[in-house]
Amino acid sequence: MPILAVVLLLFIVLPLLTHKKKGGGLTDAKRAADTQAALNLVGSAEHTYKAANGRYTSHLADLLAQKPGLAKDLAAGVVVQVDVTSDGKGFFARVDSSVLSLIRAPNGEVDCLYFKSSVKPKGTPCRAG
Repeated sequence: MPILAVVLLLFIVLPLLTHKKKGGGLTDAKRAADTQAALNLVGSAEHTYKAANGRYTSHLADLLAQKPGLAKDLAAGVVVQVDVTSDGKGFFARVDSSVLSLIRAPNGEVDCLYFKSSVKPKGTPCRAG
């Protein structure tokens, strides 16, 4: 009887220990693409806001009103930080995820820091972090 219990236990425990969980989350490449898309949405929302109000905004809520699609990126773990120059004519945006950090300066230049070489964006000056 004890041998049967051990065999049964092995049939139950071993598959649980060796079963690899299938990844259902975002891949690094998808997360990097979402990070870049979020930066583009922030820029587009800022320009739309400025066209309507004569200045840029430092409030993320204002940007979400302009581009509701940005909420999807925020829900996926992308962090957005915005700030505006004192005259309201320029804005700074920083968009971070676990694989990529992008910064858009008031002059429109984008700086990039990637944390995994597999997600280094093409066409953007980017350095390893």
